Amino acid sequence: MRPAMPYPPRPALPHATGQYPAASPARPFVATGAPPAPYAAGPAVMAAPEAGAVPEVPGAMPGAIPGVMPAPAPAAWAPVPAAAPVREARNGLGLAAVILGPIAILFGLVPLTGFVAVVLGIVGLALGLAGVGRLRKGRATNTVGTTIGVALSAIGLALGIYGVVVMFQATNQLVDDLNSIPAPPSVSAPAA
Repeated sequence: MRPAMPYPPRPALPHATGQYPAASPARPFVATGAPPAPYAAGPAVMAAPEAGAVPEVPGAMPGAIPGVMPAPAPAAWAPVPAAAPVREARNGLGLAAVILGPIAILFGLVPLTGFVAVVLGIVGLALGLAGVGRLRKGRATNTVGTTIGVALSAIGLALGIYGVVVMFQATNQLVDDLNSIPAPPSVSAPAA
């Protein structure tokens, strides 16, 4: 809400008395004739200024006619521009990496679940590296959490790859061992 502005008081006589001419409807604040003296007693009229000569009034707009046009608002009343909205920190990617890293490590330590550890490690590592990108751009604030998430996801990925390799080697060894077993001797049925 704007504070009240110090306007001069309205003239006591209406337009019909002829104190000053009525404003045109298109431009209601611009007088078509000479302005009145704002505090004059009676129907005295100020003399019209010479062409191009407008009396200077301190604080008035350039070209304003004293007593008819209001002065502009002081600079202290100018609207203050709104502050830019503050962005919240977006730490979700680093947090996801911190959560997926230990889960990947657990699956990497359990036999036959190396595939799950590889998938979780890859996803956690990707999210952690995206979180590092947000840290560099200043959109995230969890430097320690993102770094730990990247490290744990990398360890989980490494354990998952190790588990997959061990599982494939064990499977190959099992196949080789099964192929090296000699066939049982053929037993023929007794003749009758």
